Amino acid sequence: MMLTNSGYIVFGANGFIGSSFCKHLESNNLDFIAVSKSKTNIYNFKNYFTLDLEVGDPWPEELCKFFYKYRNVVFLSGIAHGEKTNVLKVNLSILRNFLNEYRPYKNSH
Repeated sequence: MMLTNSGYIVFGANGFIGSSFCKHLESNNLDFIAVSKSKTNIYNFKNYFTLDLEVGDPWPEELCKFFYKYRNVVFLSGIAHGEKTNVLKVNLSILRNFLNEYRPYKNSH
């Protein structure tokens, strides 16, 4: 499959920054895949995947296919706060899990 520069894969699509970025892409008619921990697609994005990076869920095969199609990966996942939660530790875990799963695709970008 040939890579195209016109598409984006956005991790953290339901978050404050991620949702704003996805809305910007949508308003400019740019192709994107929205990925979020939430099972609810609260912004009704056209292409939406649920993925919990905190626990290191395996990535759905349908999502992985887009890594061969789209060159642009935007990582905006993380937690901003949490009661009795070590935010830094959780965010480092999220990033580590992302990088471990993304590693096989990085050479195609």
